[in-house]
Amino acid sequence: MPNLKLPTQIHGTTQLVFLAELSGAGAGAEIRLDFADLRRITPAGLVALAASVTRWLREHRRVVFLNLDRCSITGYLQRMDLLRVCGAELPEDFQRHDARGRFVPVQLVDREVECMGRDIAACLAPGGEEYGHVHAALYDLVWYVFTETANNARQHSAGLGYAAAQVNRSEGLVRIAIADNGRGIRQSFADAGLAWADAMTD
Repeated sequence: MPNLKLPTQIHGTTQLVFLAELSGAGAGAEIRLDFADLRRITPAGLVALAASVTRWLREHRRVVFLNLDRCSITGYLQRMDLLRVCGAELPEDFQRHDARGRFVPVQLVDREVECMGRDIAACLAPGGEEYGHVHAALYDLVWYVFTETANNARQHSAGLGYAAAQVNRSEGLVRIAIADNGRGIRQSFADAGLAWADAMTD
């Protein structure tokens, strides 16, 4: 049974290593995810993990979450709805507050793409049109880019796409992430019968 020990940080360049580990998790009937050392994970890591767990479950593989009681950010994983999305819910010992304009928890990219786009755009431009032309233009741009990307993920991922966002005021950043386990661009070309697609890599 494959064991995947999550690193201390899933952030920046470590995300690429983490993505490679997710894709190389093996073909066993059970995958064990060890959260003991995890201290930081960005929205990109959250949605990649959610999409991978969903794929494994659809492949009829058992996914076991280990050491959530030893993980220092279990509360964050709960607030961001990663555990709920992955079917590993725990009792919550905190009060949930309105997330609008601060973060968008992990969500399945489904028919509510436009609503998700509004929530994600509000992380960059709180209030949208209420705060003047510049904020309205930014809000509209983020909404458009997100909904186009999310609709593409929804169309090509067979229901395996997830999105999340988070404002980090101390870094002056808003992180927006979409991940899916769709067939990819190369396979889309191959499925369309384009012979040169075989020479491409993912």
